[in-house]
Amino acid sequence: MGDIQSSFSDQEKENVQESELKDKYLDYCSAQIAEHLLLLSPDEIYLLAREAHLSDGMTGEPSYEDLVRLAQGGISKRLALPSFQEWVEEYKENTGKFEDKFLALWK
Repeated sequence: MGDIQSSFSDQEKENVQESELKDKYLDYCSAQIAEHLLLLSPDEIYLLAREAHLSDGMTGEPSYEDLVRLAQGGISKRLALPSFQEWVEEYKENTGKFEDKFLALWK
């Protein structure tokens, strides 16, 4: 019975670790997008968003919220962000490489 309890605990630990890795991956991707978004001038954000707006077949002027969402989408398409699996492999090889690339504070 002790073996069942310890293997269940191992599975729980693995699930928590997987969940934390997914959270860190999303944090990493968000930080990369935010960093690039902050480097753009308002004119660049508008042009990027307008380009995405028109390529999506939309008409009229996008709202401010649409501008930000469209610019974020344009940036994420342009960035070479790794897939989750690629990121996990790289993260496990060298966690220190990512320490300053998160928005949140992680233990």
